[in-house]
Amino acid sequence: MPQIANLRRVGYDPLTSVVSIPEALPPDIIHGCGGACSDSERAESLAPAA
Repeated sequence: MPQIANLRRVGYDPLTSVVSIPEALPPDIIHGCGGACSDSERAESLAPAA
C-alpha cells in the first residue's frame, strides 16, 4: 500500500491529523488519489468543482 508509506514519510498522525514533516510534501498541488482509488473515485477527483 504505497499511500500508507507516503503518509508515514510526511509524519502523518491519523489520531490528530497532524503532518509533522510538511517539508516532505511535494511542492505542487496534489490531485486525485495517485491510482489508489476506484474508477468512480478517480472520475470524481478529475471532475471540475461545482
